[in-house]
Amino acid sequence: MTDSIAFAVRPHKNSSMWRTQDPYLGLEDFPKSMREEIASQRREAADTGRPLEVVPVIEGVELTDRIHEFERERGEKRASSYGGLIPAYFRFGSAADHYFATERAFLSSDQKIPLLGCECGEWGCWPLLARVIVDEGAVTWTDFEPPYRGDCDYSDFGPFVFRRSSYESAVADLAETWASE
Repeated sequence: MTDSIAFAVRPHKNSSMWRTQDPYLGLEDFPKSMREEIASQRREAADTGRPLEVVPVIEGVELTDRIHEFERERGEKRASSYGGLIPAYFRFGSAADHYFATERAFLSSDQKIPLLGCECGEWGCWPLLARVIVDEGAVTWTDFEPPYRGDCDYSDFGPFVFRRSSYESAVADLAETWASE
């Protein structure tokens, strides 16, 4: 189980709008170099006017980097394919509903949520879905799947288990930015 969950919030590279926030919000538990990097990305977003993309960061590593490495180790040729979710573009519900996979969240037919979308900005183009299991002391992301890659086995990716209090805090830190988009 890990306490280290946060959400990197930065301007999407292919888009153009954004609203500002405290660039250090929710980064207290991360190493100083990572806090500075994410804060810098947030400040850049405020200056560029582009919409925000939200990327989960687990133990200091972005989920996009984790999944790209996992796929490369299994023979994937593309350098990248996933990007963050852009709440300004889609009605995912509140950050809490989405990341706790409540009945108000956007759930796939097998009760999974998108954690990542395509690098183009359209989450449905190339999503990474996961089941979210919430219990009294932990939140688990498991059963990862990119729905358009039925030929690949993702059972060795994850699961990621977070202390529930840390997860709640990370989602709460994200909530204002998520809602303002």
